Amino acid sequence: MSRALLVLAVACAAIASAQADRLTSRSLAQDENFLEYTTFPFCRCDRDTQFNGVRAFYAGELTVGGFQNLEWQMFIDGSVPTPPVPTPCSTSDFGKIEWIAGPRAEQCVELAFVDPAMRQKTVDFVAIAPGLSPPGAVIMKVTNINLPRSAAPVQVLLRLEPGCTYADVFPYPSIQYTVFNSAKDCCPLGIINPPPQQQFSPPPSPPPPSPPPSPPPPP
Repeated sequence: MSRALLVLAVACAAIASAQADRLTSRSLAQDENFLEYTTFPFCRCDRDTQFNGVRAFYAGELTVGGFQNLEWQMFIDGSVPTPPVPTPCSTSDFGKIEWIAGPRAEQCVELAFVDPAMRQKTVDFVAIAPGLSPPGAVIMKVTNINLPRSAAPVQVLLRLEPGCTYADVFPYPSIQYTVFNSAKDCCPLGIINPPPQQQFSPPPSPPPPSPPPSPPPPP
């Protein structure tokens, strides 16, 4: 490893130590696999996308019980081929989902609700080492989902705190996410670009009223 990478690795390790209460599931590499730890999700796991059919997409905002929620759906892409020999990712289920989120996400999302039983989950956040993401970005994650492939599609609602918007949570042009399997040894990167109008456009104005009918001609 070059001196520059070694310095960065040591810096990452120091940050991991400072965030020990939140980084217990992450180990930062200082070996030949260093690249795995400098790109999202910053941990060692199978990132295969060729044979992994697990996908997620942003479905828009959904009001439930008077709260605005950011709705995500996880599903299985049936067009993905099956490898000759099974891999951690080819048999992946729904263990947890993580995103790169903006600096205000921790103040704006505290709870998530997971289909099919709308199980309430606490949303966790992990600091990212400087220089590895946009300034102030964090990892936002909903863990212990642990549903089999047969449960697809799986709905995940991120409840917005009052006064918060989609842009507070996902301020970037594209969203990076990964769906881990329950064994946490598969974590392929997904990138989506939600249509801007899905989050920001106001509802269309109602059409103007029709003009009254013309009076009948005089006799």
